[in-house]
Amino acid sequence: MHVDLIPFQLHRRHRVVAALRAWAFYATIAAVIFGMAYIVERGRLRNVSDRVDQRELEFQPIVKKQAEIKKILAQLDSLRSREAIAYALEDRHPALTLVATVSDATARTDGKLNIESLVFDRTTDRRVVTMNGQVVDHLGMSKFLMALRTSNLFRSVDPKWIKAKENGDWTVQQFEVECLF
Repeated sequence: MHVDLIPFQLHRRHRVVAALRAWAFYATIAAVIFGMAYIVERGRLRNVSDRVDQRELEFQPIVKKQAEIKKILAQLDSLRSREAIAYALEDRHPALTLVATVSDATARTDGKLNIESLVFDRTTDRRVVTMNGQVVDHLGMSKFLMALRTSNLFRSVDPKWIKAKENGDWTVQQFEVECLF
């Protein structure tokens, strides 16, 4: 039989110290494991961060282009609103636009063409301008028609008739031109 002569308090102290040593050992092992996991994860995070930085550098031109596209789209919207305003003004003052276009076309004939009447017929299904006048020669008439066609105001410019008319010493040509908007 064995008799334990160590006092109870000393026994308890040895047990507490042994338990603390065991807990310290396990805590150290856990700290080492978590430390190693932290180091490994930090390395992976650094690698991922480096790859993200690399991708950002690669896609930086694309981001710049997207910003430029947004800026261009904003400018396009601004131009569209200005265009709508211009069309609204044109709808309010089509007679002024028409007169300016016909005056410009007449000026290109070098005084060989004279407009006697201009009739603007704006019905619901079609808008037509009919012009009557006199021209000295066919070259003046062709310059007038070409100027009207290149003005981008009319869909079509068609001479309806041209008749020669004696006017004293010389012959002038009477004409009628129909222009569709």
